[in-house]
Amino acid sequence: MSKAANMIKFPKLSIFHLDDLPNLSGFCKAINAIDLPQLNSLHLGGIPKLRSLCPAFEGNIGTNIRPLFNEVTLTSIQELEFYHMDNLIEIWPEHLPAKLKRINVTECHKLSYIFQSNLINCFQDLEHLHVRQCNLLETIFDLEVPDVGEGHPVVALPSLATVDLTHLPKLMHIWKKNSPRIEGFNNLRSLKVTKCDSLRILLSPSTAKLFAKLQELDIQKCELMEAVVAREPVEDQEEKEVTTNIILFPQLTCLKLKLLPNLVSFCPKACTFEISPLKDLRVIFCPKMKTLCDADADAVQKVDFAKPVPPQLFDGKFTISSIGELAVSGIDEPTEIWHSQLEAVCLNVVRGMSLQDCGKLLSVVSAHSIQRLHKLGRLYVRCCDSLEVVFDLEGLSVEEGAVTQLSELELGYLPQLTHIWNKCPRDIQCFQNLRSLKVKRCDSLTHIFTPSTAKLLVKLAFLNIGRCEKVEQIIARGEEATVEDLLPCLVTVELKHLPVLVRFGPDYSNFRPAHCDGMTIGLCPKYVRP
Repeated sequence: MSKAANMIKFPKLSIFHLDDLPNLSGFCKAINAIDLPQLNSLHLGGIPKLRSLCPAFEGNIGTNIRPLFNEVTLTSIQELEFYHMDNLIEIWPEHLPAKLKRINVTECHKLSYIFQSNLINCFQDLEHLHVRQCNLLETIFDLEVPDVGEGHPVVALPSLATVDLTHLPKLMHIWKKNSPRIEGFNNLRSLKVTKCDSLRILLSPSTAKLFAKLQELDIQKCELMEAVVAREPVEDQEEKEVTTNIILFPQLTCLKLKLLPNLVSFCPKACTFEISPLKDLRVIFCPKMKTLCDADADAVQKVDFAKPVPPQLFDGKFTISSIGELAVSGIDEPTEIWHSQLEAVCLNVVRGMSLQDCGKLLSVVSAHSIQRLHKLGRLYVRCCDSLEVVFDLEGLSVEEGAVTQLSELELGYLPQLTHIWNKCPRDIQCFQNLRSLKVKRCDSLTHIFTPSTAKLLVKLAFLNIGRCEKVEQIIARGEEATVEDLLPCLVTVELKHLPVLVRFGPDYSNFRPAHCDGMTIGLCPKYVRP
């Protein structure tokens, strides 16, 4: 059989999306080659048997790698997304040409790297890279290259503009073994790194010198980070000479260093960092860092060198910045987190709160404490294994008039959560400013709102519910309410991976949010559309 006869072509396919297919082991068994000449976007998720897109150039016959395609042509692809791929070991085969502009990787726990040096030339057009929650990932860019001789520099990702790395607990290197022969990265404008607890150094001087156009640098919650830019041990004298007297980040306008308990320095003395271009500088809870640099900070328009709350007061489990950002972690008590000292010092100044890894905590906010949290605008709660209720408002009366500025609420990975709001009084005004609600991986929830709670959320505009195993309806059965009174300002709804969801509101068979322009419903097999 000729190669042409053993090929299938999809000449107009532009979007290819496969999701939640636990038994899928390949795209086609009978056809060797697939041609997708117009494919622009490839999204793959929830396919545990998939380990790669296609075999290596010389083939992997006899190995245990299960590729999606035997052979594929992807000449136009620009967007690639992998999420919840438990056995994925590589994101792209080196022999396959690419015009990718955006790569998103989430919850791919077998990956140990994103780019090896042999992939550098494949991604000359890549502009955006987002990597999140990959538990074994150790390296993003492995830049070790063979000796190609003088006059042959290696240009690495010259179009890359944004890099966003979040919750990568084993990440040791973003850029590993950077050779002085490496060029590139000269278009990078934004670098964000959050909760990468094994990362000690962000950049070597030789790598940092490539980032002449970097405008935003945001580093948060990296437990072991000691320095942003630091010299790594090198034996090559040429490398030492290259990394001397470097001017770092000449176009940097926004620098945020937050919750870095072991950060000692920003850069070595051999490098020069000009602070004058900065417009927004925030250094929040970096207790070991005494100064950023010796330059004059008069030109900075917004400066925040926040000091932590004295550790003897809260045993290191609470930290609060001068702009009212409260971080809570490691609470072992089973009841409410507040006690008299914390309440007296800071509840009335809290504008944003992040709570995570409190394994025994049962509730977050009570009827008593909500009266002090009247400035709270943002609340994020994640990874609290015993949490049952976020707002336990039993005993709160309308006459007490508790009002918050809460506009953003995000909940994730709370396996025992059964109520977001419990015993919420009718007509209370606590949540009238809430505009955005995101709920993910809360597998004990059966509903999001009661009718009376939905009636209170008069400004809620964005609702995102995903991967909650037991959610049957968004608005539960219960009290009588007029359909027009429920979530009157809801504009965007995203409901995804909700296997038992039946309706938005089971008591209202024709209910659809009145002003909802965008309602996305995906992988909700039991959902009955109004």
